Formats: sequence, C-alpha cells, structure tokens
Amino acid sequence: MAMRPALVVWLVSAGLLAGCANAPASPKPPPQAHVLPPAADAPAMCRMTDPREILLEWAEVPEVRRGRMPASLADTVSPAERAAAPDFDGYRLGTMDYDWVYLEPDRSPAEQRPVRWRVESSGRGFVVTLQPGRNGRLLDDTGPHDVYEFIPDAVQPTIYIFERVSDCWRLTSVARTPQEIER
Repeated sequence: MAMRPALVVWLVSAGLLAGCANAPASPKPPPQAHVLPPAADAPAMCRMTDPREILLEWAEVPEVRRGRMPASLADTVSPAERAAAPDFDGYRLGTMDYDWVYLEPDRSPAEQRPVRWRVESSGRGFVVTLQPGRNGRLLDDTGPHDVYEFIPDAVQPTIYIFERVSDCWRLTSVARTPQEIER
C-alpha cells in the first residue's frame, strides 16, 4: 500500500527513507531552528470545527503546526530522535498507510507503533489522549487494508490540549497524566 505524500515528504526530510531506491528527493532542507513562523496555508485549518479533521490536518501537514504549539514540546524529543530527524517537532500523532501511528523518528517506518486516540470537549477546545500500542491478532483482512486487534502499551498516554487562540487552533499544553491538565 502506498504512503501518503505528506508522510513520504516528512520521512524523507527526516532522513527515515534515506537509502530507499524510490524515495523522492527532499523538497527543502530541514529548518535551522525549532520555532518556525506560521504557515501561509494555515487559515483553512483554522476554520475547521471537527476535532478529527483538525487532528488529521495536524498529522499530515506539519506546516500547519508551525508557531501553534508550545516550544517545550521540542524538549520531549530524545537525542536519538533528534539525530534521526533534526526537524522533528515532537508532535507524536501521525498517519502511515491510512493508519494512525505514534511517531518516533528513531524507528523505521515499518516499526512505527499504532496509536489509539480519543477526544473530549474542554473549555475553549478539546483534549486528545494518545495511547501507543501494538498490533495483535488479525481481525479482518477483507477490506482495503488489514484490521488488527489493538494492544495498548503499558505506558502513560500523551495528552494534548487544543484551544482556539487568536481565531485558530493551537496545541496549548501537553501532559502525561490527567492530573497534569489545568482546567
């Protein structure tokens, strides 16, 4: 199954597809700093109201995240991840082959872990809880792609708090436990 173009561009720019025979050339050099100016195409994302659409846009179009997340998120990137992908911004929700994955740039594309997420309304926005895991037994292979049992990893989930700020969606806070969320 083919990868989505945005993911291929991210994987190539992150150096994760280096050495693949048919990997496209990177369209631009990696950024020099972790804080980038807001993208010009962000207003479409700003007008979205469905959290699922917003999360998909954030997962597939890294440019919409620029300038819309706490700088401290980059501090969560491990040295191995920084070495594998110098431009990785720390945002963990991604897509690969039409499945949601928990992004870890120091893993190969085939080793990216599946993730389950849930959305809850909260004040001026919504809270997203990400739980990485692994695929268990095959449940269904009759559709366009295989469906596996999801087995959650025994780790604390990652919690993202999104709010409307200046008429656009921003990731305003990141937590590891519900107790860390300031309501």
